[in-house]
Amino acid sequence: MIIGIYQNMDTLKPSGFSEKQTYGLEKALRNIYATNHSSIPFFIHQDKRQWFINSVAVSTNSTIKSLAYRGGSSDEILVDLVQQEKFRNYCLSVINRIDKNNPIEKFYLVILPRNLKDNSKRAFWFNDIKQLQQNGKLKEVIEKIRLLGEPSILRVQLSKPHRVMDKYFKEELKYLSQISALKAEELVNTIEQVSGIGEISDHTEQMIDLIDQWVLKKEPLKLANVG
Repeated sequence: MIIGIYQNMDTLKPSGFSEKQTYGLEKALRNIYATNHSSIPFFIHQDKRQWFINSVAVSTNSTIKSLAYRGGSSDEILVDLVQQEKFRNYCLSVINRIDKNNPIEKFYLVILPRNLKDNSKRAFWFNDIKQLQQNGKLKEVIEKIRLLGEPSILRVQLSKPHRVMDKYFKEELKYLSQISALKAEELVNTIEQVSGIGEISDHTEQMIDLIDQWVLKKEPLKLANVG
């Protein structure tokens, strides 16, 4: 049953007798989905001065395996990645293309983390696979990266938030305000600053297989076939 719920989460409509929603079921479904979903959400915030990304929701079930051997935990490496100015700017350039007719944007990044000489911080080289393909540099870049180590290929999906506060959220917020009014206010302020929602998932194995087939057969890489 849980597998069926997970596989149909995007289209499943919880309902009770006479097609009325059953109280609490939506929350249970969201919890099942959040626990088992392999993608990692992050949030783009905007205040009066700047855009920034400092909220990444990681869990034990959403490890980016291709980053796990880079000399640190995959969670730490992922957080370092999304906080890079280059990553943020690229996300902003993509999210500007989102509108009512185009509510979701997806792109695939080939990534090579590297430590700076003084080991004080971690840096990243990355590029959009579609752009590399269009420029005829995909094969060259993948071969160069493999001389340094195996690449990671992550899918990033971006959308804009919907300003909706359903009854479940309002009840949770009311409960939180009774415990700590300050924390409840901080939560509302944070939500109001969210200008974009992203999801990161690891597609290294699938994409490397496609790229290897493309390199060998000299055929165009069809990214549309990847989920």
